[in-house]
Amino acid sequence: MVRRLLDPVHMELKGKEGVDDLTAGHRASLLGFNLWKRGNKLEYRIGDKAWSQLREHLKEAHEDPDPP
Repeated sequence: MVRRLLDPVHMELKGKEGVDDLTAGHRASLLGFNLWKRGNKLEYRIGDKAWSQLREHLKEAHEDPDPP
């Protein structure tokens, strides 16, 4: 199903084949967020990699005499 939604906008899934099934207890990553299902709710939080990249970019901006 996800592939059908992405095809018209010429986008592809990255990473391993298939889609993570949140209803089976799997977790997924999407746009820097970790997603999982708890009961009838979808829960999410910012992923560790996103926090790490933000930390690094803020450090670089702080050290740059003329940050973007």
